[in-house]
Amino acid sequence: MKSIDDLYTKNAAIYDKISNDRDFSEQSRKLINYFKLDSKNVVDLFSGPGRHIKSFNDNGANCIGIDFSQEMRRIAISNEFACEEDYICLKLPAKSWPKNVNNVHAFLLLRYSCGYLTISELNELIIECIKISPNGSGVLIIELHSMKNAHNGFLDLEIIERECFFEGGSIKCRWPSSKPLYDDLSSQVAMPVEIDVYNGNKLKESLKYVSKESIHSFETIQFIANINGLKSEVVNDESVLNYFPNSVVAAIYL
Repeated sequence: MKSIDDLYTKNAAIYDKISNDRDFSEQSRKLINYFKLDSKNVVDLFSGPGRHIKSFNDNGANCIGIDFSQEMRRIAISNEFACEEDYICLKLPAKSWPKNVNNVHAFLLLRYSCGYLTISELNELIIECIKISPNGSGVLIIELHSMKNAHNGFLDLEIIERECFFEGGSIKCRWPSSKPLYDDLSSQVAMPVEIDVYNGNKLKESLKYVSKESIHSFETIQFIANINGLKSEVVNDESVLNYFPNSVVAAIYL
């Protein structure tokens, strides 16, 4: 099976269609209210098609996006979710940031994207985020898998099966499509992913990938925060969590 990176680069248009699976506007509004980010600078990391960029901007923040995929950037700009200067192609964690990424009040690691970073890389990212945050007033907001879900093979994950329809066809996605394979020596898990693309009722193509992700617990987030002298918390506000089902929303104050 191909790496999931192939989906994000060569078949980004398919991912764009299946990823519109949550209320981006309400998620953004709730996070802006909870973390007091109105009119503040926000950076959406692993931004993908850029829906959180648009929804954060629509709800009063000043948000830009970062992702490694040029194709994701093209789609975000084409869909008017971001303008050219507000979407940066950069592989994370980065040792240096573009000039327009500065004085950042909040960094977002949503949609379980922190899983594409090892513990060491996540620590490296946090160190770099500290450098471009206002002293003592920045925050890294992280959406984590519930460990109960992880231990159950993600069977209770609401988005394990997704289906979207478009003119002339549909897409069905199963993520994971079968039992994940857990690494013996790390927090990494290999998730099989199957995506079927239909023209009308006829199967056009079937795509198979493996998504290798690190399943970070809040305990890991708290440990990384502690070794850097930072405070962390789990968000327990139900008005926020209602829009993040099956997830743990954590924060590290930079």
